[in-house]
Amino acid sequence: RRPSLHVQVGNAMDFPKTDEIASKNNDNTSDPLGTIPDSWTAILCVFGLQQLPDPVQAIKNWTNGLSNEGGVLVVCYWPQGATRADENDDKAQQQQTEKNDRLHPWTRFSDIIQAKLQQEKESSTTKNDQGGKQHAKTAYWEDELIPAALSVPGTKLVQDSMLTHAIEWENAEDCFESMTRAGPLHALRLRRGDDFVDGLKQEFCAPYPPGQKLSNDFEARLIVILRQGGSNDDIVAS
Repeated sequence: RRPSLHVQVGNAMDFPKTDEIASKNNDNTSDPLGTIPDSWTAILCVFGLQQLPDPVQAIKNWTNGLSNEGGVLVVCYWPQGATRADENDDKAQQQQTEKNDRLHPWTRFSDIIQAKLQQEKESSTTKNDQGGKQHAKTAYWEDELIPAALSVPGTKLVQDSMLTHAIEWENAEDCFESMTRAGPLHALRLRRGDDFVDGLKQEFCAPYPPGQKLSNDFEARLIVILRQGGSNDDIVAS
């Protein structure tokens, strides 16, 4: 007998914080990244995972929330980091690749944010310790996603692939505003405030020609996890 269909639609940042979770657990101390165990036929998260404070725990809890009679988790997120030069490239190619990587918007943001956090840490270690830790998480958490999800009994990895998509902006300023107000760095703006984020704008835009369109290819990672009792016959990998 198939479980009744549970549907919940909302912002990925708000999903885990439902009153239903606390009611189910009969307390008000639920894990803020938790979800109701063995309850959901399907869970879909698009471009929200990388903005959560603990993505590894989130994907594990979402997987645990799938019905053990059959459920599927689909997560698509922006990987945090630039591509690396191929080991087979010659030195000139590697240098050019590294130069291009430094101008990729992902890398550019990462570089200036890291530099800013380091400056703050040096001037006030205690005040900015949390910010440093949150930036450091990008160095390892992506490698832990699949093991965390598959640690839940009865789970199976159906798909783990990269999807390439080209994005174009009118200029560097448009890129900055888009990414920090409606894109992946909106969480940084919410966490650190407008003054912190807007203070990075001039430095971000500096290496790009004024008024010139900015276009880059971005890769999103697609992860599909199936829980025992379901079937992947109807899941089409694209």
